[in-house]
Amino acid sequence: MKKNTSEQIKSVSRLKKAGNILAKQVKKPDVPAIDLSGVTALDQKNLIKVIVETSKGSRNKYKYDASSGLFEHLFTLKSGLTFPFNYGFIPSTMAEDGDPLDVVILMEEPVLTGCLIRTRVIGILEVEQIKGNTTVRNDRIIAVHPPCETYGDINSFGQLSQARIDAVEEFFKTYLSTRHIKFAPLGWLNSTIALEKLAEKIVEF
Repeated sequence: MKKNTSEQIKSVSRLKKAGNILAKQVKKPDVPAIDLSGVTALDQKNLIKVIVETSKGSRNKYKYDASSGLFEHLFTLKSGLTFPFNYGFIPSTMAEDGDPLDVVILMEEPVLTGCLIRTRVIGILEVEQIKGNTTVRNDRIIAVHPPCETYGDINSFGQLSQARIDAVEEFFKTYLSTRHIKFAPLGWLNSTIALEKLAEKIVEF
């Protein structure tokens, strides 16, 4: 019995040594797992490129971490609450809060986290978010996926039903309230103004 135990200890020791040697030989990558620094905000057809972080129907909130190039799980929404739309950001942009511009994508089907999708801007929802004594501007670009049957022909948020507009605002109010953040919508603006604001937020990396 003692002999078997001694052999096991020696085996574990050899495995540790082998692991240490391998760790020294393996070099860390010089670039993130998914490097978006070279991805432009607009394509040649003036559609905006959006990187999906959170899929429609998901309770999990994800966020892209530029330093690692990975999508980090931030938290899970409370039971009964899911994202009613695909949610992501426009690469090569920076908003007032220091993050890329957020985008609400209206379409029928969920899109996988990390997927690049080309969308058409139909407006912008201007927003202030308040937590404690801190107020941060955090606007949301509203966009549609052109091939989409339900929203593909929409060119302005004014073509959306009032129920859909209210649903977008209500989701953010409800979800952010669970994070102790007040969602204060300032108003919806048309696609022309949205694209002008987007152009102001484009940065070069």
